[in-house]
Formats: sequence, C-alpha cells, structure tokens
Amino acid sequence: MMGYDAAAYQQLYQQAALQAAQAAGYGQLAAGYGGVTAAAPAAAAAAAQAAQAAQAAQPQAQAYQAATEAPPDCVGQIAHISVSGCSHGTVGGIVRGNFTANGQNHGRPTYRKDQQVNGLDVMLYYWDERDGPNFAGWWFGPKVGGDQVWAYHNSRAAQTPPLRGWKVPYDGPVDESFVIGPVQQNAQAYQGQAYQQQAASPPAFPALNYGNHAQGGKGYPGPPAAPANAEMQRQQQQAMMRQQHEQQRAMQAQQLKQQEEMKLKQQEMERRRQEQQKQIAERKKKEQDASNIIRAAVQKVRVAKEEVFQQAEQELYQTMQKELTHCGYQMPKIREECEKAVEQAKRRLEEARQQKIFEEQRKAEMAAKALQLVEEFKVKVDAAEEAANSLAEKGEPLTLVDSILQMPEAEIEEANSTVEEAKAEADAKTKQCQDFLIEHGAAMRVPDQSVIESLAKLNERLKVTTTSKESVLVKCRNAKNKAEKKAQAKKVMAAIAAKFKSFDANKDGHLDKKEIIAYAKKEFKFTMKDDVATKVLKALQVGAKGVPESDFQRLKVRIGILREKVKDDERRKVREAREVELEGMKDELKEKIAEAEGKVDAVEEAVKKVEAALEGVGKVETLKSSELRSKSEEVAALTKSAEEQVAGVRTEVAGIREGAEPDLKIWLNQTCKPLDGKLHGFSTRIATATRKQKHLEQDAKNKDAAELLQSEKRVLATLRQHQMAKSLAPEELFLSVSKKDEEKATKESFVAFLTSCEAEDGAEALTEEEVGRFFDALDAEKAGSLTKEHMLMLIRSLKKVVKETTITQGPNLAEEGDASAVTKLEAGDVVELLSSPSEEGDMMRAQCRSMKDGSKGWVTLKGNQGTVHLADGGALWKVLKETSLTSTFEIDSEEAKELSKQMVDNTRKLRPGEVVEVREWMRKEEKSGLMRMKCKAKLDGKVGWVTAVGNAGTVFLTVQ
Repeated sequence: MMGYDAAAYQQLYQQAALQAAQAAGYGQLAAGYGGVTAAAPAAAAAAAQAAQAAQAAQPQAQAYQAATEAPPDCVGQIAHISVSGCSHGTVGGIVRGNFTANGQNHGRPTYRKDQQVNGLDVMLYYWDERDGPNFAGWWFGPKVGGDQVWAYHNSRAAQTPPLRGWKVPYDGPVDESFVIGPVQQNAQAYQGQAYQQQAASPPAFPALNYGNHAQGGKGYPGPPAAPANAEMQRQQQQAMMRQQHEQQRAMQAQQLKQQEEMKLKQQEMERRRQEQQKQIAERKKKEQDASNIIRAAVQKVRVAKEEVFQQAEQELYQTMQKELTHCGYQMPKIREECEKAVEQAKRRLEEARQQKIFEEQRKAEMAAKALQLVEEFKVKVDAAEEAANSLAEKGEPLTLVDSILQMPEAEIEEANSTVEEAKAEADAKTKQCQDFLIEHGAAMRVPDQSVIESLAKLNERLKVTTTSKESVLVKCRNAKNKAEKKAQAKKVMAAIAAKFKSFDANKDGHLDKKEIIAYAKKEFKFTMKDDVATKVLKALQVGAKGVPESDFQRLKVRIGILREKVKDDERRKVREAREVELEGMKDELKEKIAEAEGKVDAVEEAVKKVEAALEGVGKVETLKSSELRSKSEEVAALTKSAEEQVAGVRTEVAGIREGAEPDLKIWLNQTCKPLDGKLHGFSTRIATATRKQKHLEQDAKNKDAAELLQSEKRVLATLRQHQMAKSLAPEELFLSVSKKDEEKATKESFVAFLTSCEAEDGAEALTEEEVGRFFDALDAEKAGSLTKEHMLMLIRSLKKVVKETTITQGPNLAEEGDASAVTKLEAGDVVELLSSPSEEGDMMRAQCRSMKDGSKGWVTLKGNQGTVHLADGGALWKVLKETSLTSTFEIDSEEAKELSKQMVDNTRKLRPGEVVEVREWMRKEEKSGLMRMKCKAKLDGKVGWVTAVGNAGTVFLTVQ
C-alpha cells in the first residue's frame, strides 16, 4: 500500500467507514427479524473488518500527506480577513479580530489588525527559508520579521494565510479552534464544518415499522406467516450482501489500479522536474563561471600600468570572444562592464601621464628657484666668515695671559670694547644665515644633486664659522680670568712681602729670634718664649741670621702649630676635670638605679598574684555568672595594682634619665637596660593577664545573658500560667502584679508576686534573687519600677505577619458570618494573640488583635497548604534609616529643652542595621505627627524613645 497517494488513502478510508456503517445497518435490520439470528454475527464481522481497514489506512494517508506537504486550505486573495477561536488565554485576546491587507513580504501578502493591542500592531506575514527551514512559514507578531511572535503555521506551500492548523503559542500544539476566514463568513465556520461532516456520513437504514398489533387495524400486515417465508428472505439478504461485497472488491481493485497509475505519473513528473532543475543549475553554473573569467580579465585591465595595458586589453578581448557567448542573459551587462572598464583604464592612464609631465615641470621650477636661493645663502655665509675672521684678528691680543698682564688697564678696556663690537657683528651675520635657512630651507631641499651638495658645503662652512667665533670668545674669556687671578696673586704676595718687611726691624732681609717673638705676639696673640723661638728656628733649618722672606709662610705655619698645641693642653685639662665630675654623678645615678631595682621584686610578686588568681578560676562552664563576675573583678583589681607598680618604677627610671647629664646618656641607657627588660617582661605578662581577664569578663556577661534569658522564659511562663489559670486579661494580670497600681509595678511587688505564684509542673520555683536580677535587667533606667505599657509588652504574645492575610469576624471560614473580613494584614504588621491557636481542618487559627489599629478578630496562622502567615516575633525591630534615641517622648518637651539649656546631650544615634527591643508600643506624638515608641538598644542597652514612622510616611524601623 506504500504506492497509494494521499487521495487514494482518503478515498479508501471513506470506503472503509462506509462499510462499517452499512454493516451496522445490516445488523439492525437482522435484529428486527426475530427468527434470523445468523445475520447479526456476519454483520458484526463485516463491520470489524471495515473498521480495521479504515484504521490501517488512516495513519498511512496522514503520513503521506505530511511528507508531500500538500498546501492547506487558504483564505485566498482577499483584502479583509477575520480571526476567531484560539483557546489560549493571552494570545487569543491579541489575535482575534478583523485584519486588512497591508503590502507583501517575501512575495506573499501581509495583513495588519484593524485595532492595536496595548499600543502594538498585530501583523500576519510569511517568512521564507533564509534563516533556515525551522523559521519558514506564516507568523503572527507585532512587526514583520520581529523577535516576538504569538502564533505559527509551518506551511511553506500556502500562498495566502492557512485557514486552520495554527500552533498557539508558536512552539505549542495545534489549536483546532483557531480559524481564519473572510470577514462576515468566519462566524459561520463551525456551522459549515458540521454540515459537511453530516453530509459525508453514510445514511442510516430506516427501522421497520410493524404498526400497533394490539389494535388489529386494517393495515396491519402482521408478523411473517410461516418459516418458509423467513428462509427465503434470509437467502435474498445473503445474496444481496455477496453482490455488494463483490462490487466493493471490484471498486477497490479499480481504485488501486488508478492510484498506481497516478503514482507512476507523479514519479515521471518528479523525474522530469529534477532533470530540468539539474539542467538549469548546470547552465547557471556555466554562465557564472564565464562571467567570473571575464571579470578577472576586467580586473587586470583596471589595475594595469601603462607598459602592460595593451597586453591586458588584448587578453580581455580574447577572453570575451571565448566566454561572452556562455554568459546567457548576463551577456549585455558583462559587455557593458568590459567597455566601461577599458574606457576608465585609458582615462586613468592618460591622467597619470599628464600628472607625470606636470610633476617634472614643477620639479624643474623648484630646482631653479633652489639654486638661486643657494647663491643668496652663499653670499650671507661669506659675510659671516669674514666677520668671524675679523673677530679672531681683533681678539688675538686678549687670548695671551702675558700680553694682558703687560697691557695697561685703559688699553685692556679698549681691546675689550673692540672685541665686543666684532662679536656683535659676527653674531648678526650668523643670525642672518640661520634666519635665511629657517625661511627658505624647505624651498632649497629639492632632489637636485648639485643643489644638495652646494647646500651641504655651505651648512658645513656656517657650522665652522660659528664654532671658530665661539672658540675665540672662549679663549679671550679664559685668558682674562687667568690674568685677573695672576694679578690678584701678585697683590697677595706683595702684601706678604710688605708684612715681612714691617717686622724686619733691622732691614737685613731676615727675621731673627726677637723679631719672630714680636710677629707671633702681634699677629696671632701668641706669647712665644725665647727657648721656643730657638726651637722654631732650628726646626725651620735656617741660618744664624733668621728666617728669610722665602720661608716666611713656613714660619707662619709653625707658629700656628705651636698655638694649637697650647690650646690642646688647655682642653685636656678641662676634659680631665669633667671626667672627675662625671664619675661623681655616675655614683649618684647608680644608687638611684639600685633603689629602683629594689622595687622590681615587689612588682614581681604583684604580677604573680594576678597570674595565680587567673589560674584559680577553674572551668568557666561550672561557675555561675555572679562567681565569674567576682573572679573577673578580683583579677581586674590585681591587674590594676600591678600596672600601677610597673608604671611607678617606669616613672622613677624616666626621672633618673631626665635629670642626667647629656654626657651620661649613653652610659645610663646601657646601665638601665636590664631594668628596662624586666619592666617590659612585666608589661607583657600583665597584658596577657588583661586579655584573659577581658575574656573572663565577657564570659561572665555571656553567662549572665544566658541566665537572664532562662529567667525570662521562666518568669514569662509563670506569668502566662497564672494568667491562664485565673482567666485574666493582660491589664488584669498587670493589676495583680502591681497590687492595684494602674501606672507602674515596683520591684517589691514584682518579686513578691512571682515568688508566690505556683511553678509549672516539674519546674523549680522562682527565687527572689532570680526574679530580682530579671527585674533589674528590665529596669535599665534604674527607676525602681516598670511602667504598665512595659509590663504589657512583656506579657503580650506577639506574632509578626510574614505573608499577607486577613482578620475575619469568626473562627470558622465555612460560615458566611465568620468569613467576613475585618481588616487586611500586610507583611511586616504585628498582632497580639488573644487566644491559643486551634486547628480548623487543615488550618491553624487564633483570635488576635492588630497592633497597628487595634482591630480584633480571627487570623490564619498556617493555611491548609502549609503556608505560614504568622511567625514568632514583633518585639525586636531593626533600624532602616539613621534616627535618634531620645530620653523624652516629646521631642520639644520642657524636659528636653531644660537638658538642652544645660548642654546635656540626651540623644543617641541609631545606625542602620542596629536592633532594638520594644518597651512601649508606638503611639502618635500629636505636635509633630511622628509615630514614636520606647525601645532598648541591643548594642549598648540604652533606653529611650525613637521615631518609627515619620510624619511624611518615612519608615525608620521595621519588625525583625
């Protein structure tokens, strides 16, 4: 059966269905005759065979139809269409409505919905296989080719939108209710479909009417008269059925033959189509290859230079003669491209030739101009050389030191003036050359060898001229400096000679012993004895006449040495006296250091006591907080005493150092080093003990907090047990604790009440010490009493709303009256439990009161699906925005103003993230409109009033 096409499968399926219906009709007819019992099994068998044939034919027909992708029913070429149906909740509201033709896309019509949806157009368009076969088909979307789509039909054969078979959403299943049709006709689509199905169904056999045999009427034929008639009818029916079966088999054989012939025709058509497509593809490839060969030759012509252009042009003509006839419909276009390419190449080469001529002329003009400029530059360089030579000639007398020394001062000044004038002229000529180079240097740099060589020689001459000019100036400057130094030296030597002559009293050219003593006395304030003068003369190894002028400088040096020796003797005596004095000071300092070292033993004992106290603490886990606190305080006192003793010794040592002479600092530091080491060791041990004491103190605080938490649980449990046992409201319980005081509960009444209450079963009774400690922890302000609001916050059982819920009138949501809402609770609200939670089916409910507005009713703690609406919490709040903790409820109260006058800061900044514990629930301050509540900061335990919600709705605190 694989040879049948889709039409044959459809026809065969309809015949099988008809056979099944006819067999059912025969069964009814046979059942009408009471005596004919064999016909019913035969009809049932025929019906079963027909049904099996129909069932076998249906999937194969569908598979073949899907494989050949026959085009579905389409709306056709109409301007207005309507979309109806679509069971998708979101897409249906978008695509349903009337559409109008709106252009084309990829060769097929597009449609736009008459009304926009949420400000967006709704487009129906076709998209081809350019993005792949999976994206080809008909689409609904806000724009043609957009990324957002709503529905899809994968038909590529439909030339207009298909009527049915749309997938909604685009990657979902086919929505059978989705129908597209012409406007005014789509509303009747389902009725027409039902009518077609009714017309296609086989007719039912009419039931035999025997009339009403009880009436005995005239027209009543009665039942069969005899068994012979029944047998004859049965045979007739069987013959009729056999005849029909034979006709059906003949019809099926004929249909199979027609289908086989149709299949062969289709195969032949497909083969011819494929051969035609192959020929077309080969022809296109041949045309494309020829076009590519010609275009390659055209490209060579386009880029060819003048010397190879004729060859490239000849190759192009030869290629065109060979390949142009193979270009098919592209031949005119290729011929036009070739002609344009040749024309453009010739024009390009001609332009290049003209440009070359122009460049050669321009270079010749530039060379002529450069040659003229070089000549002008040569004139200027000659002038600069002449000026430099004149400068060298005029400056020559000033380059020799001896010549300068022999010249009078007036002549030297005149020579300097002449050189300066020559230098100015040389500088001016040189600058003219440099300015000329700056102005015309670019114009002289041309690709002409003669110009290049001439310019290089002139530059070198200018460089040598500049160097020689500077060299002359340097020589003159150096010679002048040397001459000045030499003249100065002569003046110094003349002064020395004059001084020698002034002390040479006998004018014999020598200084004798007496004259030497006089020179030392007057010049150096040094008194020289006669024997010392004799030693000086002997050391200088001069004759009996004395020291000549040539050794006068040596005499001066010798006298200086003798003078320094006398000063050294004096300094030595002073130093020895100072050393004796310092030794006496050292003895005094040693006594003070020894006294300080004597105190070290006492410090050692104090430090050991601290360490012993720490070792005696034992295991922290076995001690109570009061014991830990006592041990911590003991260690802290011992540590403080030890620190004070160490500080005293350090102060004493510092005093010794401070009063010592600077000359003894090094010795004193070295002597005190062992003492400093011991004190440093004590400080290290004390620091270690301090850290341990801090840990011990923290352990005491932690244990105290844990004990207070345990006490809080026991106290609250006792209060709630008493409240439940006596059926007391929170206010009534407060009056019991406060002994009828409506404002506060004192420590005495609080302790007395709780110690008199019965403990829970199996629990120890509360002691006065335990209750007193818990009261002191609550009374952070040390007022000696707890306010009513504080006590009520302690007694209340608070819950925070974690998921939105509702307060209702009663506990049973099934009853209309109980289910009515009182108010809505949002996440973050806080409620007070007024009753114990009870189970209502799968839910947990309790009577509550909203802390926000005081509304009372019943609230669901946990829903029937396990959703939690209320959780423990409400007493701890977290700071969201920075705010202030003040000591008064009213910000501008008289008390606050008085504290401000006294310069007392009664505020404390609460930073975001800090946690506070509610002492009194928030209430509105009438003057400012702020919602304020009394809290205790968990970080440092400070108690005060804080703004929870601002008068503009700003939230500063939220429930944790």
